Amino acid sequence: MVVVASAIDEMIVLFFMSESPDYQQPRLANPTSSRGFLSRERSIVSALAACLAAASPGFAQEPTIPRDTVLLFVASWCAPCHAELRELDAIAAAARPARTMVVAYDDTRATRAMLRDLPPQNRWPINSAADRQRRRALTQAAVGLPYAVLTDGKGKPCAASNRGLNAERARQLLQRCAAGEP
Repeated sequence: MVVVASAIDEMIVLFFMSESPDYQQPRLANPTSSRGFLSRERSIVSALAACLAAASPGFAQEPTIPRDTVLLFVASWCAPCHAELRELDAIAAAARPARTMVVAYDDTRATRAMLRDLPPQNRWPINSAADRQRRRALTQAAVGLPYAVLTDGKGKPCAASNRGLNAERARQLLQRCAAGEP
């Protein structure tokens, strides 16, 4: 609803600005160019479209970092990562109530093949530039692989491990997060 309210506010400001006698529409060499012709109307229509999209039941928010989740960053060239994947069920059980998801550290064919057999609910797919940027932000503190991050209820990292994760280390991640320790 905040998106809808700000878009409506923007439409109102644009309308009243353009109706003001002091408002000077920019003059272009070619007033019929797509950048200048009907710019006020285009802005109003764009803002209205944003309002309607935000108000529609199918409106999807920008994907974010998974909340309350242990994220295991893995790559095909990382031997301890293969051990983590073999222990994934035990790690996930120890990390509850947090979810456990595996994230490809790189975008190589070998790493994608390594994750292919994991159920979709156990993978955090990196499908967009925004996802790659989120992955990069999460791994800035990593000194290498294996690496794991626990996110809190807001999707912010609250604990991390630069050692191969097992059930005991997964429990320690949860305890450090609850205690406010990185």
